[in-house]
Amino acid sequence: MIPNVLDQAEIDACNAALDAKMDEARTFDAGRLSRDSKALGGDSSRIELTGMLGWAPALRKPFRKLLVHPFVVSRLNEFSGKGFRLDHGPLLIRAKKGAEGHRFHGAGEPFDQAT
Repeated sequence: MIPNVLDQAEIDACNAALDAKMDEARTFDAGRLSRDSKALGGDSSRIELTGMLGWAPALRKPFRKLLVHPFVVSRLNEFSGKGFRLDHGPLLIRAKKGAEGHRFHGAGEPFDQAT
């Protein structure tokens, strides 16, 4: 957590939107992500909520604002290189104590902006 990046009104707007959509969250059978790993195993799986950028205008607005927030953009440029791209929609991942872990995944390095 980095203090004071968002003001309380921005945090409240994000939380209200998430609360309004949480009944649409997806859950999975335990073991789907940990794939028999003893180190990553748990008694439940994570909870996922997607689609924030396409929700009704009042609910999507706080998440769209994050895409141009100066602090967020500066960190994305630092992590991903200047000219980062959003290659799929954002995903909220929520887990309760005892939830399984997930292995690192992805790749695509070195990044080629032409693809």
